[in-house]
Amino acid sequence: MTDMDAAADRRGDRGSHSYRTPVQALLRYWPLAVALALGGAGLGALAGSAQSATYTAESRVAVGYGDLSAGAIAGFPLAAGELASNYARYVSDQGVSGAGFAGVAISGSPIPDSNVIRIIAASADRDAALEAVEATAEDLVTTVNNTSASAPTRLIEQYRRLAQASAEASDALDAAQRALAGARSAGASSPARLQQLRGQVVDAQTAAAEADLEARGVEAQYLSSGDISEAADLVVVNPGAVTGDDSTSQVQRYGLLGLVLGAALALVAAVLLDRRRAEAEPRRGRASEGGHAGA
Repeated sequence: MTDMDAAADRRGDRGSHSYRTPVQALLRYWPLAVALALGGAGLGALAGSAQSATYTAESRVAVGYGDLSAGAIAGFPLAAGELASNYARYVSDQGVSGAGFAGVAISGSPIPDSNVIRIIAASADRDAALEAVEATAEDLVTTVNNTSASAPTRLIEQYRRLAQASAEASDALDAAQRALAGARSAGASSPARLQQLRGQVVDAQTAAAEADLEARGVEAQYLSSGDISEAADLVVVNPGAVTGDDSTSQVQRYGLLGLVLGAALALVAAVLLDRRRAEAEPRRGRASEGGHAGA
């Protein structure tokens, strides 16, 4: 056989290979595919179970106490819900005592359509998560309630300062008005001087109005501070409990990942085995034909 004939035979062999599609190859070697997929899932689940679990503890704090009906305090349900959202953001953004618990993530969230705050702590240490959530709830209640109790005292002190400033601004306005009236009655002041005195009166009127407005605003806050204090008071309704961990979800997640990787490996292996089979068939055919010819 010449070299050209041998090359033609090799080209003919490549053209005669019957390759299956990847899916067909996977179905052909399905025992291998099942074994690799299940083996991957098992190894993944084993790896997931070896990971350290994260424990979650939860405590609940209510805003306000007593009768929560709409008629108890006008607008109380809405105000309590808004306060719950604010306090929850405070817990999430700053934390109350979370800085003292290394490895603990603390967050807060309001329960929709209620005046209850949910405080959640997550940690790899079960006891640390429980201790952190209980301490955070207690510290939040203490911080807010102490602030609410001292609010009337601060308001009355602020009102006294603003009332004094309002009185001083009123006296300055009276002085400016008297100066303008005196200049007009004397008749000796120039138009420029009169214009200057009018400007001083306008400035004094503005300052007096602003001071009076600030004093009245603080007065209104002080008069309603009793209702505000009651609405702002916090009480722990659930001191804290461990609600679960993510060990099961980790096993499931890693097991699913192992299953996918095992299936992908099975697909690659099935395609390679099918290619080897297809390339071996022409050689077996030529060997069989050579045996018959020799006979």
